[in-house]
Amino acid sequence: MDRILKIISRYGIIAVLILAFILRFFWLAKSPPSLNWDETALGYNAYLLLTTGRDEWGEKLPLFLRSFDDYKPAAYSYVTIPFIAALGLNETTVRLPSVIAGTLTVLLIYLLAYELFKNKAVALLSSVLASVEPWAIHFSRVAFEANLALTFYLAGVYFLIKSKLKGVSTYIGLFFLALSAYTYHAEKIIILPTILIFLLIYKANIKKVITTTLIFLLPLGLYQLLHPETFARLGSTFLLKYPLERYFSYFSPVNLFVRGTPEPTQHIPDFGAFFVIEFFFWAIGAYHLIRNFKVNKLLFLLILVSPLPAVISFNWFYPARVLPLFAFYSIVTAYGITKVKIRPLFWIAIAGFWLYLIFNLAANLLFYLPYMERGNWQYGMKQMAQEVTKQQKNYSKIVIETKTAQPHIFMLFYGAGRDQEFRDVYWDKDKDLKSTLLVGPESSLPLEKVKSNPNINLVYDLKDYDGNLLYRLVGLK
Repeated sequence: MDRILKIISRYGIIAVLILAFILRFFWLAKSPPSLNWDETALGYNAYLLLTTGRDEWGEKLPLFLRSFDDYKPAAYSYVTIPFIAALGLNETTVRLPSVIAGTLTVLLIYLLAYELFKNKAVALLSSVLASVEPWAIHFSRVAFEANLALTFYLAGVYFLIKSKLKGVSTYIGLFFLALSAYTYHAEKIIILPTILIFLLIYKANIKKVITTTLIFLLPLGLYQLLHPETFARLGSTFLLKYPLERYFSYFSPVNLFVRGTPEPTQHIPDFGAFFVIEFFFWAIGAYHLIRNFKVNKLLFLLILVSPLPAVISFNWFYPARVLPLFAFYSIVTAYGITKVKIRPLFWIAIAGFWLYLIFNLAANLLFYLPYMERGNWQYGMKQMAQEVTKQQKNYSKIVIETKTAQPHIFMLFYGAGRDQEFRDVYWDKDKDLKSTLLVGPESSLPLEKVKSNPNINLVYDLKDYDGNLLYRLVGLK
């Protein structure tokens, strides 16, 4: 038995990382069922940065991508460049950086848990939980800037804990924290409170830490001051109303373990952010965390500041903005597991139920979500772009309905070029156009009216698995 425990202690994390990678990589291009508009924009801009050094708006080596006038941080696109260079522009290469980041996050949670508790059981259990939890898998299978930022943030926290603000590791930690701020908007809000927490606890090299942090963040601050439009995202989400209710929603067991989020691209049907069975251990872990506050104050304070980015937004429960909190919750739950003393038979029953939930989650991700949630993922845009590419040589003008989810970026991503016109389609006005391909939904191109027009030479319907019309292509002579 001792030999088995030694093997698990030595090689267990390797097995966990292999499992984590498989759960994140398998069927990556099929689930979620298609790239959404943000993923497509990040991927296409990565391709342009690789081939031209500029984004889609012609900005040279930008820190932010103008994109849909939401000014996304460009870090995810830069990280994606090597994958596109090696494997081309496709769904897998766009999502692969998130897969790798998510797998590294599992490792970082293991390392963090060990540094916080000096207990290999807590560390390994934390990594096991993070490898299979719904939030961790889902965000690692989508090109979320938040998921990449989480990896950088946890790396920063780990190196700061390891260094206790002394030595070279301090600067490595500060660099990674700053890098997380370049990667996702939410981390801009929590890195300074995070650094203050470390200064409060370790009380070392205060001037050097503050100076180094400001130096690392200076390019970001100057860029945003010189480009005030990059604050557009903050302006579109900022709402300082009901801050306490919004803050405490991230400590709500119902939100965390049962209901999950209503955000269409951030939830898995029938699952919360965590498995429902974890609540019991999470509560026990939280109890012992508070009870032993002096020993655990670093983790406790990090948990307290993690929901701050979500407090100033209008969304009631928006997981992407609080992923560091979820990572810390995985550690708290593992800590709780080690504090429970029950008979082995009960542990077997609990493990069996846990495995059932994991298999159910995997089945949901692979078979249910790709079909039942496809409407939330702009499914059909790829097929429409490919069909337009086939047909465009036959027409001098192409008009695509603008109500259908930023169609221009899908045209560019899937190789249809830049020769389309994007506006609302009005059949009564557009029916007399010459050599024109119209693309739109049934409401814009009603079949009865279309077929009655002698000026058409093409009516092509794109349908989903259930036969529902996605887009109609109508060619005018």
